[in-house]
Amino acid sequence: TSFPAAGTSKEADHYLYLTAIVNRLRNNPYVFMWDVKNEPDHPANLGTWMDNWDASPNKARIVSWLQRMCNKVRQLDSNHPVSAGIRWWQNVDDVIHFIDIAIFHSYWPNINQQITDVKGYMGAHQKPILVEEFGWPSHPTPCYRDGYTIWDYTEAYQLNVYASHLAAFAAHNIAGGIQWTTFDERAYSNDPNDSYGYYFGMWRYDYTLKPAGEHYRDNFPAAPFPGNPPGAVRDLAGTNMGLRLRLSWRNPTDVDFRGTVVRYSAQGYPASPGDGLPAGNVAGLPNGLSVLDHMAPAAGIYHYAAFSYDATGLFGPACTARFTVTVPGDLDGDGDVDMEDYGGLQVCLTGPYIPQTLPECQAACLDLDDDVDEGDVALFRQCLTGAGLAPAPTCGR
Repeated sequence: TSFPAAGTSKEADHYLYLTAIVNRLRNNPYVFMWDVKNEPDHPANLGTWMDNWDASPNKARIVSWLQRMCNKVRQLDSNHPVSAGIRWWQNVDDVIHFIDIAIFHSYWPNINQQITDVKGYMGAHQKPILVEEFGWPSHPTPCYRDGYTIWDYTEAYQLNVYASHLAAFAAHNIAGGIQWTTFDERAYSNDPNDSYGYYFGMWRYDYTLKPAGEHYRDNFPAAPFPGNPPGAVRDLAGTNMGLRLRLSWRNPTDVDFRGTVVRYSAQGYPASPGDGLPAGNVAGLPNGLSVLDHMAPAAGIYHYAAFSYDATGLFGPACTARFTVTVPGDLDGDGDVDMEDYGGLQVCLTGPYIPQTLPECQAACLDLDDDVDEGDVALFRQCLTGAGLAPAPTCGR
């Protein structure tokens, strides 16, 4: 960047470039803010090897340009804050009067001092603070850098730097921080002259997670941005199994699908995930088969609604079905429990701890296990009425 003076043709070119970008993206819902220049106080811009721009003859020109670009962005987009990505926290003092968010980069351990100083620059008129970049390399050790031998480029020290920064962000109640970077750019080597800049990632080059990445994972769980709700589950089916109605369905194919909430009612289909009574909440995989055993309070006709949901908590449309829940022992579904039902129970007997897997015998699993044994026979006898005589709807429950 040449940081042209006000009123020059080069400044007009910068305004045209800025206008094209801002007009294109100002209504994009994923735009958080505008940063008009990354590290304007970098030595490459200052004309000196020193990071302190107070000693640079270019400082006044750079600050003037930053203010004019920030003002131009505000004219084009009044809905997003605008700032400049200052490299050194001490230099925020020179731009704080025209930026909306105080931004600086931190690659040093004294983060508490940095935040305290920046807050002091603002006085009574506090603005949000964003540490736009922070990080520490985990390799090489030792590292030959600028004539020095450095021994602190380790995964343990990286974890300490990241943990202390994150704790400071919370303690000082700042807007947040953005860690640099996500992945290493190369595999570890044994060369002390290897560039430390390749190894700021939370993941190593082989995609294994470093201790600093584990700290993020365990202490700062994240959810995806809200998007479209998942599709509905499908093929909702129900099978009477004594005390249980076994519900099954096929999950939607959405990659962010996480599970299904099932509600029921004797009056009509639940209209929402909070309507009716809860039958269950089942985690599941996209396009997988899910199963839920539900114990209705009594025999009768019930209306079920299954609502899929995604990782952000958005619910999909309902999949509905109506099922007749029978009393335990009414294997043929004719409304009584008689000797014909007992004959079906005998055919399906397996004995204790031997699961009954035949589809035609699932209705004979009357109690809450998967075998057909004396426990199921005892439950059958509780509801036995004889031909043409309906048992009590709550029989066996």
